[in-house]
Amino acid sequence: MNRKKGAALAVGIAAAVAISVVLAVAFLYQDGARIPGSGNNNGTAPLPPDGGTNGTTAGGGGPAGKTPVNAMSSPSAMPFMEKWVNQYNSERNPGNVKVNYSDRADDASIPLLYPNVSAFLADYSADVAVASRPVAARGNFTYAGSVFLPVSPQAVAVVYNIPALPDVPSGLRLDPPTLYAVLSGNITHWDDPAIKSLNPDTSLPHEQIVVVHEGPTGSASDMLARYLASASNGTVTWPESSLVADSANSLSAMVRQTPYSIGYVDFAFAVQTRMTYASLQNSDGEYLLPSADSIGAAVRNGTVVDPALVNGTGPGNPALAGPPTVSVGQLGNGSYPVVGFYYAAFPDHRAAAGPGTNETALGGKDAAVIDFVRWIAGSEGQRILNDMQYPSVYEQNKDLEAFADRVLGTRTGSLANVEAPS
Repeated sequence: MNRKKGAALAVGIAAAVAISVVLAVAFLYQDGARIPGSGNNNGTAPLPPDGGTNGTTAGGGGPAGKTPVNAMSSPSAMPFMEKWVNQYNSERNPGNVKVNYSDRADDASIPLLYPNVSAFLADYSADVAVASRPVAARGNFTYAGSVFLPVSPQAVAVVYNIPALPDVPSGLRLDPPTLYAVLSGNITHWDDPAIKSLNPDTSLPHEQIVVVHEGPTGSASDMLARYLASASNGTVTWPESSLVADSANSLSAMVRQTPYSIGYVDFAFAVQTRMTYASLQNSDGEYLLPSADSIGAAVRNGTVVDPALVNGTGPGNPALAGPPTVSVGQLGNGSYPVVGFYYAAFPDHRAAAGPGTNETALGGKDAAVIDFVRWIAGSEGQRILNDMQYPSVYEQNKDLEAFADRVLGTRTGSLANVEAPS
């Protein structure tokens, strides 16, 4: 547990609002910065080209005669990514593919050090990555040459540890102004009148609130900042006494171990570790817990896709446009208000192959990657999300289905043309 010292850490909410339109890629921060092309300088080994694995492993290496697909993800995606890989390897793949998986993606500095996701994947000898909600692009970063396909929702749960309150979940109500005041240190005790007014039937203790937060590059911080934008004056300055976590797993552990603390984690972490989480106010004034229903409503109501990519009038290469996103903080009608996407990010080899090329014209590893991603986005892969209380991102979402169909050819169509390596 690292207690923050010195100057308070500011998160720029004005910049974060702009992020909802212009996305770029940064996964959850793990172990520090890494220089592209320099190999491993922080203990995170790249996936070897022969299909070996490191970190969290699902399925082992690629056996002789199979095309290895090296997949990686941010650690917060591990619960469902591991299941996707295991089930694809055992049930779905066409017999000539072996997917290997690592959950250690040290990539907080992608917008600073990489021109695109393809360069990042190449540096790690990976073929596909599942990325959490991106943060701001900067420098020469571009989407060109890569595909970003939504494959799962990402919801941020506001978690807290008040020993006197019931376990999962107590559903303490919080609105944007009150949550902003708590996280910025303007509300310091749990029985503050602002919190009590939202929870008149709850006995709140006169105990000091301990704030736990990610660093400024975390995807959950970005999503939460945009939710709080309506209540802030442009920034959230964390209290001097706050605790700083270097990963989502670390943050959840800090909150569980620190009485009277509050923080925020991916909803999958909150579910798996049985944390207590809050009901947040959406744009219609409803107080909602994160759940499959409320997250699904957010995806249906708030998905933003470039219309040109849906109706077929856009560029021939969908990767040239920004990926779909969710309008965080502008959600009502039963929607949980802090929801985004996890994306499957991989090189768009069709662009290099020429206009009109689809996955059936590709062979070997390129076709294997597309088949794996297509399976994740299809009905079998999306059902696995139910174990994390996440809904399918494609259920009752025609615009997103149309985007996926353009990216993958046919999202639930026949197998890609994968041939065994010679």
